[in-house]
Amino acid sequence: MQIYQVTDEKFRKYGKVVTNVDFTELVSALEKTPITDGVVYEPSVETLEATSAFAKLTEVTYGEMPIQIGFCNGNNYMLNALEYHKGNEINVVATDAILLVGCQQDITDDFTYDTANVEAFLLPKGEAVELYGTTLHYAP
Repeated sequence: MQIYQVTDEKFRKYGKVVTNVDFTELVSALEKTPITDGVVYEPSVETLEATSAFAKLTEVTYGEMPIQIGFCNGNNYMLNALEYHKGNEINVVATDAILLVGCQQDITDDFTYDTANVEAFLLPKGEAVELYGTTLHYAP
């Protein structure tokens, strides 16, 4: 599987790089969250929501709607699920990460998805992307 950069033109159908929010404080707080052999998902974490990125994302990205900032940490070596949402999602990483993504439109009428359609993109430490609501993305 070829790994592209999130700045590559191929990523545009899945989302966009977030450049109007400073994630420095959030990344610093994320670096203090636990990294385990398994995968840990915490949808809402007070220390992350106390960062300046929370207020800025609430204002400029989500039009002052309520949001949560949590984390999904750990080491995983298999693709066991893809998910998508009815709204966009911001992904910020405290280490380099590979995003595995696809298009909701490629789900067949019998609700299957050919994982050969998945594409991989490198999201460097400290960077963020906004994934569109129609983007399938890895979910441990």
